[in-house]
Amino acid sequence: PDETPVSAITIGSILPNAGPLAGGQAVTITGTNFTTSAETTVTIGGQAATNVVVQNSTTITATTPPNTAGVKNVVVTNSIGTATLTSGYTYVTGGGTVPPVANAGNDITAPVSHLNHGHATLDGSASFDPDGFIATYNWSEAGTTIATAVKQTVELTQGVHDIKLTVTDNDGFTAIDSVRVNITSGPQNLNPYFCSDLDGDGIVSILDLANMAQGFGKRFGQAGYSRMRDRDMDRSRSILDLAGAAGQFGKTCSVEDEMIRTATIAMEGFQNVNAAIAAGYVQVTQFVPGQGRHLVKFSLLDTTFNPAQPEGLLYEPDSSTPGGWRLGGALYDMPITLNPIQPEGFPGTTDDAWHYHDFLCFYPNGTVTLDPQSVCTANGGSYQTNVGWLLHLWNYVPSVPGRYVEDNPGFVGLP
Repeated sequence: PDETPVSAITIGSILPNAGPLAGGQAVTITGTNFTTSAETTVTIGGQAATNVVVQNSTTITATTPPNTAGVKNVVVTNSIGTATLTSGYTYVTGGGTVPPVANAGNDITAPVSHLNHGHATLDGSASFDPDGFIATYNWSEAGTTIATAVKQTVELTQGVHDIKLTVTDNDGFTAIDSVRVNITSGPQNLNPYFCSDLDGDGIVSILDLANMAQGFGKRFGQAGYSRMRDRDMDRSRSILDLAGAAGQFGKTCSVEDEMIRTATIAMEGFQNVNAAIAAGYVQVTQFVPGQGRHLVKFSLLDTTFNPAQPEGLLYEPDSSTPGGWRLGGALYDMPITLNPIQPEGFPGTTDDAWHYHDFLCFYPNGTVTLDPQSVCTANGGSYQTNVGWLLHLWNYVPSVPGRYVEDNPGFVGLP
């Protein structure tokens, strides 16, 4: 039978799917098995697109090149192969008489991610013009423009926001749609911290319970202790851990659960901060109560989200831990300059609220301050107007407000 190889590239759509002869239109291409930006090319009608960025394995953003009128093929090429969307994009001229159709997408609910605000990604890519193309997008709240891209992540304060999308086509006709965004007080995702699927087969079975029983009574630092067997994260293997696992017997673990399991196992060896330093993690901040001392591995900074390879690690002082610092959790970090759209992160949840920080000064000794740019540079610091998208995963020290929240009230350091 004629079957598509599992590893083949595919293109499902390009949005918007029509635009001006002069090019310059921002488009989003969806598909499968996209790789890195460095090895990816996109052509439309045989002409190379510009500003090609692979956002993740299923999404590419780019800018259309100039071309002649008519339907054109869209082609994506990378190290895996080549995919073609036949007649996927149309170059059109003016003269249409039918207004566009605006589509602001479904209503959005998202938690507060930093201080009193959260982020929502406004997406008008389902809007279209039957006899031309949409020339401009305008997102506004109470008459004030807050975004002008077809798809854009915006910062909104806690509460309900009624946002209007106005689209204008190449003939000057307009259409309006609206979307409601509710920024809630914050995530509440307490239990389970992870599914007790120790063997990774997707279900909590008798084999997992037997595995949990191994090393009973062992404490952190002793042979037989492992974080995956310590459900309550008190660094002691107790009856509470066994009871918690037994309560999940027969549970089918979600994709999110399995990804957290993968992250937790991958970080086991970094409970000694010296092992993290030896692996290339570098201190970038002092200890911040509730957030920890941040270590980052700069070679991992890109546009991909891989739970098993956190770009950063979070530590609190603890004299009883080898190296003097206790691992609290993962810090996922994605540069905003590479990906202005809020990352998707863990699937199946809206609680993994990414956040970013503005106007920070990073000094070579690992200290971060709010010093003005003039003071920062004068004293040898690196001033950053936007620090990349950040997501905490508290999978080694429990956080009562939630496992993805920015501040962990229990992460304040031990004697």
